[in-house]
Amino acid sequence: MDVAMKYKIYVAAGIFLLAGCLFSGCGSREKQQEELLLLPVGEEDCIEAGKETTVREQTEEEDLQDTTVEETYVVHICGAVQNPGIYMLEADSRIYQAIEKAGGFCEEADQDYLNQADRLFDGMKLYVPTKEETDLAGSAGKWQGVSGAALPAESTLVNINTAGEELLCTLSGVGSTRAKSIIAYREKNGAFQKIEDIMNVDGIKDGLFQKIKDSITV
Repeated sequence: MDVAMKYKIYVAAGIFLLAGCLFSGCGSREKQQEELLLLPVGEEDCIEAGKETTVREQTEEEDLQDTTVEETYVVHICGAVQNPGIYMLEADSRIYQAIEKAGGFCEEADQDYLNQADRLFDGMKLYVPTKEETDLAGSAGKWQGVSGAALPAESTLVNINTAGEELLCTLSGVGSTRAKSIIAYREKNGAFQKIEDIMNVDGIKDGLFQKIKDSITV
């Protein structure tokens, strides 16, 4: 074989090898790109994704907390306190807290009559008696300043012959005007002989009597 023919064979082989290398390189790059697409999220991306999830969970939890409404009790505080009225207190508050809310005791209040450590309940009417009223009642337990409590019936009765204005006002439907009328009637006509006699007082008819008959005594 002459030199020219050998040269042509060498050149052809070189071209063939070069083409093979180029083809192999392109395939490798395409394969690398495909592998990159299949790779999992990087560590930094995972951290950022975790942060976003945590922030989202915290936000949802705060939203739930914002929608939580704190329970409160509505209590009517009256009697020998500085500022009688309707007050809102936190659930499970105590009687002493209600009295503080109403400005504290008046000077004439019988501060030892009520158990100030007792719990309040929603819708409660809390009456603080005076020393004069508890003395007139004869002995502790003849009546209670807490309406709606689970107490024996006889302990909640209001004596219409001895009760003062504030105590009479604890009766359903009896306000200051009617309480004064009851006191004026007994001062003029003497003690009530039976509970039905209260209907002789101006402004107190059968309808009101039916509301209070189970709460009064003579």
